[in-house]
Amino acid sequence: MFGFPSVITGIRKLPFNKDDPHTLFIDINSCFATIEQQYNPGLRNKPVAVAAYIGPKGCIVAPSIEAKELNIKTGMLVKEAKKICPDIIIMEPDPPKYRAVHKKLKDLLLSYTPKTAPRSIDEFCIDIRKTANEKKGSIKIALEIKEDIRKKIGSRITVSIGAGPNEFLAKTASNLEKPDGFKIIDKDNFHRIFSEISLTDLCGIKEGNASRLARSGIFTVTDFYNSDVQTLRKAFGSIEGYCWHLRIRGWEMSQSSFGRNSGLKKTFGNSYAIPKNIWKKDELTPILFKLVEKTAVRLRNSGYKAKSFQINIYYRDGTRWKNKKHTLKYTDTTKEIYKIMLGLFLNCPYEKPVRILAETCFGLAKTDRRQLNLFTETVTEKNRILEETTDKINKKYGEILIKRAKVLGADNFADDRISFGKDEGFSND
Repeated sequence: MFGFPSVITGIRKLPFNKDDPHTLFIDINSCFATIEQQYNPGLRNKPVAVAAYIGPKGCIVAPSIEAKELNIKTGMLVKEAKKICPDIIIMEPDPPKYRAVHKKLKDLLLSYTPKTAPRSIDEFCIDIRKTANEKKGSIKIALEIKEDIRKKIGSRITVSIGAGPNEFLAKTASNLEKPDGFKIIDKDNFHRIFSEISLTDLCGIKEGNASRLARSGIFTVTDFYNSDVQTLRKAFGSIEGYCWHLRIRGWEMSQSSFGRNSGLKKTFGNSYAIPKNIWKKDELTPILFKLVEKTAVRLRNSGYKAKSFQINIYYRDGTRWKNKKHTLKYTDTTKEIYKIMLGLFLNCPYEKPVRILAETCFGLAKTDRRQLNLFTETVTEKNRILEETTDKINKKYGEILIKRAKVLGADNFADDRISFGKDEGFSND
């Protein structure tokens, strides 16, 4: 994969990348709902929606293909979906099931190329350059991947695949023919495709960016492509304009987009919508611990430590309180993170009905788990080893096999969730 440096002096327009479209972007169609239909044949060919909560105000995170055909969309409330289709089947998420399918798909794609990068629970990007599959070409590989998924993961699970000279155009192509489609954007057809789609069909261009471009006289994708670096930098007000100049011309932003450090996360955290009858601090602390424990496990599994921490409390009266702390050392242990978060939480001067409790870890660094401190933090190291061992046991036999006494009062709260469509720290490890 060819990458350009972050600054090229004196250049006004780059040519379109003429490389073959050997970058493929794979997106599971209606991911959560499709997986539920795969596991339960009784749900197939029926409108199904996975929602954060099954109550009327629950937010739909994944409508099935059948539900989408009825115009039921992601982000819609359950009560709105039921107005459209009273018989729609509403289900709560089952994250272990979705993660299992994610791993199966990752292993399958790794059999095609070691340059396989998870982008979220339902998305992967692969590069077949310099592999045994390069000569087959993207069309044949895409068809083989679809057939392998049907045979090895599930006949109900379909994917939309896009191909291009870079990840941006491959991802954009994957959205053009859904569900179960395949589309290429390359040197031979980009002019035609750009003339047929709108700015908001481009990944990363929403209404805000479209308005920003319109103020610079850019109204179409063709206008966008024909704009020089200076025009785009002025439109975006930053180096981001130069980045868009590269993306839309099929150039990768860096040569390390499939490396172990690609897509580094900036934060880890969890939040929970508090039931109306819970608002006192001693009732909220078990929920806080459960949120922290989930975050700490994800930190460790992804190979990160954090040294900055924040609590956010959103109240039912519309107000918000937050508190943060930066520490000198990095940590990934549940005990230390909870101690910091609890201190922040107890400093809150208010005790009134809470709507959402959220905690976030940031200031991240990749860790080397093999290096131990010989002279200090021996207790911390023992705690870390104990927690990593617990993580492994729970991962193999189930998340509730070993749990801490502090969460016994929070068993019915802060269930395991996946941030659908976002990078959950799925690594290449």
